[in-house]
Amino acid sequence: DVILSIYRWPQPATRVPALRSQGAKVLDRPLPHRYSLIQRALRRVGRFSPFRELFHSSPDVICISQGGAYDCALDDDMMAQLYASGIPYVVICHSNNDAYIPDASMRAAAVEAFTRASRVVFVSQRTLGTTERQLARRLSNATVLRNPVNLRSLNALPWPPGHTIRMAEVASLRATWKAQDILFEALAAPAWQGRDWILSLYGRGPDEAYLRELAAFYGLTERVHFAG
Repeated sequence: DVILSIYRWPQPATRVPALRSQGAKVLDRPLPHRYSLIQRALRRVGRFSPFRELFHSSPDVICISQGGAYDCALDDDMMAQLYASGIPYVVICHSNNDAYIPDASMRAAAVEAFTRASRVVFVSQRTLGTTERQLARRLSNATVLRNPVNLRSLNALPWPPGHTIRMAEVASLRATWKAQDILFEALAAPAWQGRDWILSLYGRGPDEAYLRELAAFYGLTERVHFAG
């Protein structure tokens, strides 16, 4: 039996209905900034938790899939219930910011969360190394498990004809995370202005309007394509 505790996004992921149809029980919880005033008040006194139903189901194991490396360590409520329950858990870290340096309290919380975990999974050796550097701690229970490639074919594509360099980036259009702004700045340098190239951006996101303006600012409108 599988139970999913996921955020109640305005646009739910397309795979969620398929998981429901296969028998998964879905517990959707509100995004933290969308708690009602009553929920916020009750949570401050420990009488409301979006994870209560999850822990009442007494799962055999819990898998925490987090976008960053320290999301779970930031959630005092979830981790307190997890520690009290004694349920084995695995943490998956999908990314980390090279430039981030956690403060002492964050390092302590993260070290405790990772040390108590049955396994801490990273999607690349670089992310694991970055996390160990930030925590100044070797994670003996860490492992690297790369996300699978979901392409129909892994065969090499034929090299396109002509002399134009064709580049692509596949990422959400969110400059804070994906740094398309820095990419545009680099491509606006004289060395790249004198080269024959086209860049296609595949993805959507909240910064699309800004990135279109930035491409125009750097004079790259004819060479940067927003492909959706």
